[in-house]
Amino acid sequence: MFRPTVSLAVLACAALLVTAVLASAAALPQPASAAGVTLYVDGKHGHDGNNGRSWGEAYKTINHAARQVPRGTAAAGWTIVVRGYADYIYRERPVPGSYARAGTAQSPLVFTAEGWSPGATNYVKPIVSGALLAPKTGARWHADQSAGVWWTPWSSAPARFDRSKPYTAAVFQGRTTWLWQHASLADLRGKAGRGDGGYWWDAGSDRLYVATRNGVDPSSVTIDVPTFVGFYFTGTAGARHIVVRGFVVQHASMGIQFHLGADHNTAVDNDAVANNPMGFGTSGRETSSGFDPAVGNVFLRNTATYNTQQGFKIDAGSQDTVICHNSVQRNAAQGIKVLGPMDGSDPRATTGTEVCHNLLAHQSTQRIGSARQDERPNGLTLADGARGTYVHHNTIRDNVVGIQVNQGRSGSPIANTVVKRNQVHTNRIGLSLRDGVDAARMGSGSFELSYNLYWDNGVGIRIFPGSTNKTFKHETIYANREDGVTVGCFCGSLARASAVISESLVTHNAGHGVAVVNSGVVRLRYSGLASNGLGPTSGQVDRLAVNTRPAGYLSRDEASADFLRIGRGSFQYTAGPENGPIGARY
Repeated sequence: MFRPTVSLAVLACAALLVTAVLASAAALPQPASAAGVTLYVDGKHGHDGNNGRSWGEAYKTINHAARQVPRGTAAAGWTIVVRGYADYIYRERPVPGSYARAGTAQSPLVFTAEGWSPGATNYVKPIVSGALLAPKTGARWHADQSAGVWWTPWSSAPARFDRSKPYTAAVFQGRTTWLWQHASLADLRGKAGRGDGGYWWDAGSDRLYVATRNGVDPSSVTIDVPTFVGFYFTGTAGARHIVVRGFVVQHASMGIQFHLGADHNTAVDNDAVANNPMGFGTSGRETSSGFDPAVGNVFLRNTATYNTQQGFKIDAGSQDTVICHNSVQRNAAQGIKVLGPMDGSDPRATTGTEVCHNLLAHQSTQRIGSARQDERPNGLTLADGARGTYVHHNTIRDNVVGIQVNQGRSGSPIANTVVKRNQVHTNRIGLSLRDGVDAARMGSGSFELSYNLYWDNGVGIRIFPGSTNKTFKHETIYANREDGVTVGCFCGSLARASAVISESLVTHNAGHGVAVVNSGVVRLRYSGLASNGLGPTSGQVDRLAVNTRPAGYLSRDEASADFLRIGRGSFQYTAGPENGPIGARY
């Protein structure tokens, strides 16, 4: 798959890559395949004692069907077709643990909804839930000693329950309302009156304690307790060339995951709703013989909503991952998180991730108990040495932070990163570069940011101390509610923040166009800084051919195709080097 570099030739090939990836998804085999067997699953009318070879002999559970597939590459070409219903939920672990099956590039193993075809919308997606309903059959809710808290008998810990990590996992009131695990039962009882809801599982008494959102009686709502893993495949078991398409996966411990070195798998046209902790993911692994990356996993046209941490997590050791044409909204931490290893001795490099044509919106509800800036909900996070990431043609809006860059003290800097032709708007911060906050030497990774639009954010771009070696070219930073660009901070840090802003338009921001504080420094080249409320710049700015002439936008209407485009009659059309245009759109 594509490994982004900063070369213009490679960037020019990006559209061809996405077209090829989409074409390959469209060419995925239909349920019948000469190379394998088709098995049928009907949760309402099937029975696991049937032979599964027709709808009349359909199995009842996906898990039972998955067990019938032969091991290893003998699974190539096998297809499991699942019938969806609006009023039926498959409450199960759909794939057994240590699932040692693999397809091939020509004949993958396919899990598919009945009626799926590329681009189809006239089929019913099977709903697969990893949760059990509370209370269980025969049990009931009991009022606790504290007002607003109830309990029911519950013999096993909910998925991801961890006493040492409060407020990172949840049970669900209704389909999408998080009831976060609290720090203790006393903590839950003490905070129940706030109306935020929450839960605690007590191993000593085998009880599940719940405080509902706004204090409603839990018997009047559904309480889903995540228990099972979703579609979970590992390289440890040899999983590869597996396709999952057309499902709703909810309330599971991980929704659809290609983990621990699972290679060349595809998730397409799925909905991951309210899973613990992420909807979709991939990761590499360390083995006794070395590093085993997860290579070439593809996520296309999925939705990821209300997951307790990330919609998508591209974890350490993932290589050549494609995440394109997805809708990622209202997740509790990050819409998409791409990260390398946190420890410098960990060999699991994350390289070559492509993030394109996604909607990343409304990651804006910070988890209870979380106050760190690097945990603010954001559309996209790049973290901990992720390298060669190419982020292009995304819409990133209405998050706390649109794009967040974080780097720990160890490992290698985030580098060889290209961010191009994205629309970043109505976030509190459009782009936040924090890679040098923990250690200034880690903030030196190379970034090229070009042809992006940042508008109506609080601050368009914030470059924190220690972040250096960042180049902005042909950007438009317009009508942000504070500064267009803030470099450095009044935070006591003496680490230098620096950037080059070239051939860009920074206009109509309420604060300064570019504000540099403390030890920050910016080089401005051939840029326009008209109509900023507090003036074009403040602080240490090195200027070359900077102007304050009007931008000459053809339209400032967001609905217009000419939004923030400059016309040929504008001075800015010939204000760049060699009389070329400046700004992102012309």
